[in-house]
Parts: sequence; structure tokens; C-alpha cells
Amino acid sequence: MATKKNLNWEISVLEAQVGAGKSFWKAKAKVAKEQREKARKAKHTARVTDQETATFAEPSVASKEEAEARLAELRKEKANRKLYVVRKQSKALASKLVRFEKKRLLRKIKQHQSKPNEANAADSTEQAAVDECEQDIEATVALPIEDLTTCLMSRIKKRITADGLDIPPLSLELQEFNASKCVQRVLGAHQAIEFIKENATDLNEILTGAKRVAKKQELPEKAKAPKSSMPDISTEYDDYESTSDLEADLAGRKSEPASVFVSRLDGNVSDESVNNSSRKPKKDKRKRHGASEEDDFMDIYQGKEAKKNRPGQRQRRKQYEQLYGDEANHIKIWKKEKKPSHSSNQHKQNIAEPAKETKPTGAAANNKSQAMHPSWEAKRRERELLEQAKSIKGQKIVFT
Repeated sequence: MATKKNLNWEISVLEAQVGAGKSFWKAKAKVAKEQREKARKAKHTARVTDQETATFAEPSVASKEEAEARLAELRKEKANRKLYVVRKQSKALASKLVRFEKKRLLRKIKQHQSKPNEANAADSTEQAAVDECEQDIEATVALPIEDLTTCLMSRIKKRITADGLDIPPLSLELQEFNASKCVQRVLGAHQAIEFIKENATDLNEILTGAKRVAKKQELPEKAKAPKSSMPDISTEYDDYESTSDLEADLAGRKSEPASVFVSRLDGNVSDESVNNSSRKPKKDKRKRHGASEEDDFMDIYQGKEAKKNRPGQRQRRKQYEQLYGDEANHIKIWKKEKKPSHSSNQHKQNIAEPAKETKPTGAAANNKSQAMHPSWEAKRRERELLEQAKSIKGQKIVFT
């Protein structure tokens, strides 16, 4: 199977030899590779024939005219390879443009049909426009894709300044076909124009060897403007001689709402909410990997300092008593919570004898019995009957 030559390599080497390109290292690598190949072959023949030969052979360097001629041939060959790909892409683009033009004309027909018919004259003009669009659709669908591709390639060739491309000129029939309104409308689309510009620029670069210079994107005016520096809070009110001057100045200023939500609450904003609304700068995060390698190394090989335990509550209270005395917080709290002591006499006076319960009699007892549950009421009556039976004393009868 035949393999393609690496044209980019040979072109860069010849450009370096001629002095047109910037890839001098490629030319040096090419010459060094040829020297190694010839030295290897010389050593091999010396071993076979037992003859001492020179291990290095002088490379054959072509003249500048021969290099330039060879460079032009390779560039043309590379451009024709690119042209084969461009022809396939242009064929696919031609069929796509035909479909887009058909859809555009169908939308135009719908627009004409959707307009209200106010008069007969307007109706006739709309109908004529619809008929014209239908004729254009039939003509667009009937366009041959191969002829469209040829016209597209000829337009690419017109934009190429150098010669050497295998693009045949248009015949008389194709020239008339290219000049028709339908073809002009199809190939005048934005996609077709961009395709022609891009491929013509690429082919020009290959044939001439010129490199495309990337255009720098211009920043908008907002990005160019310097960012306003934040005021220093520590030196913001250094010019005021007293607090009264500061308060008078602050009273004269118009307070702005901290946010849209606050403005809807009739502007009732506290100073704390305004201060909290201002964003604080984020702290710099440590790197995820490799930031603490030195710390880990020192901890492993020099030993890590043992953390001191936190003193207990009693020890801390002793320290506070040594520092503050009776003004320590725990002593103040203990004094507030301490209750006054009661004497024995006051304790005896507070203790009162329990009051004896008095049983209700008469109407009060009847009221209580009415409020009792029926089962309890039956039990109470049963007890009363038993007590009455026990209280009856009978006469003793003696038989003589």
C-alpha cells in the first residue's frame, strides 16, 4: 500500500535551507539523520568486506535555486491535497444551501398568505408574490449539485493570488448558470461567503508560505477603565477634629438603601445591617497540594510540639481570682444567686398546724351527695343501713 509523503516536514526543511522559514532546527535534524543513515551503512559494509572506511559521509547539499524550485513543487502538491478536501466540503455545503433556500421561500409564502386582504388590488399583488415564490422553489430544487459545486470552487479560485491549483475554468454554459438569479441567491448566503473566504485564505498561505497573524481582540471600554480602589477605612475620618464634626457631616449625607429589598421596607435600615451588607474580601486559600510539605517534614524529623491541655474550671477560676479578686465574673454570679439564710424562729413561725377538716352537715351534705356518682351514692346508703341495723337494741326474752 502506497504511503503519503510527509510534505510538511520537507517543506519546513527546504524553507530553512532557503531562509524563508523559521524552522532551522528541522533542517539540522534532517541533515543529522542523513549522516547517521550513511554512517550506519558504511559500518555495515566495512564489517562484511573487512575494509576500513570512513564512518561519516559528507551530506549532499542542493543549491538555493534547486531548493526554491523543489519548495514551490511541494507547496503546489500540498495545496492540491487541500483542494481535494475543499471540493468534498463544498459539495456538502451546496446541498445544504439548497435546503436552506427552499425553507426561506416557504416562510416567505406563509408571510404573504397570513397578511389580511383589505382590497382586491392587494389580494392580487399577494397572489402574484406567492406564485413567484413557488416558481423560485421549483427552480431551486432543480439546481444540479455538481454545477453548484463547480461554481463555488471557481469563486474560491478568484480569491487566490498564486497559481498552481488544479481548478479548471468555467465553460460558457456554466458561466450562464453561475450568472442566473437563482444561483446568485443560493451562493450569496452568509455560510457560502464565509466558506469561500476561509478556504481561499488557507490555500493562499500554503502556496505563498505566509503565516496568518492572529488579530488581538480589543477589550471593551469598561474593561480598559481602571478599577476604582476601595477607600481606606482607617484613614477615612482622620480629618475630623471631634466626634461632633463627624456626626454633623454624617447627618448631612443622604443615606442610600443597602439593597433593593431594604428600599421596599421604607428605608428603615440599621447601621449593623448596612455594615454587614458590604462584602468582605475572601481570605487566600492555601494550595491543595504541596502547600504544607515543609511543615510535615519538620514535624516528622524534628518532632512535633505537644499541645498543652486546657486548664480545668477550678484552675481557671483560681487564676481569675488572682487577677481580679472579688470582681471575677464567677464570684459576682455566685453572690447574685445566693439566697438569704432563715433563722430557727422564722422557720417555726412559717410552719403552721394543719387545719382540721370539718364534715359538712345538713344541706351541705345533701348538696355533696347530689354531686356524687350514683355508684358511690348507693355504697353510702348501704353503709347507713348497716349502721342503723347495728344501733337497734332488741328486748331479751327469758323462758322460765
